[in-house]
Amino acid sequence: MQYYKPLANGEKGCYASHIHVWRRLLASDAQAMVVLEDDVRLHADFSEVIHGIARIEQPWDMIKLVGRSREKVQMQRPLVAGHSLIRYARVPSLTAAYVISRAGAEKLLRTRVPFGRPVDVDLRFWFENDLHVFGVLPAAVSLDDTSETSSIWQQRSGLTLPQRWRKLCMKLQLAWGNARARQPQLPQL
Repeated sequence: MQYYKPLANGEKGCYASHIHVWRRLLASDAQAMVVLEDDVRLHADFSEVIHGIARIEQPWDMIKLVGRSREKVQMQRPLVAGHSLIRYARVPSLTAAYVISRAGAEKLLRTRVPFGRPVDVDLRFWFENDLHVFGVLPAAVSLDDTSETSSIWQQRSGLTLPQRWRKLCMKLQLAWGNARARQPQLPQL
């Protein structure tokens, strides 16, 4: 078991929808795809950020467009006016908005099907498949008010002692992987 408890139906459905999008990207001629969940609000400069990402010349796998107000950043460089491309100290779990490249979709489909963790948690384990995950700061997308109520969170309940142990082990595995893995350099713009 990869996760500390069985996945809720909502978590399975959410992951399946991301897999469907990754497959659609690979079935197309596109080099990358913007993925947006249904509970996001695009900022006024969203289009400018997407055009900035399109100008990146070096390979990348995923660029998160949504984030927390205070991200742990290891490195950053200007992307477009008012936004930086960042390398995270620890990849955040948010998956409501990102851009994925063909290479990123190929890596995820090769290593994440079948899946055993929620998609947002699974992407934090980037070191398991050498997924090059970057972000945009400040974010170009934010969660809207509907994100406050989630069918997935409603299905969660108290944890048993074995589940708490598995959760601790998963957190230690994540911390160890982040500490020992070599993160990719920021792509040149």
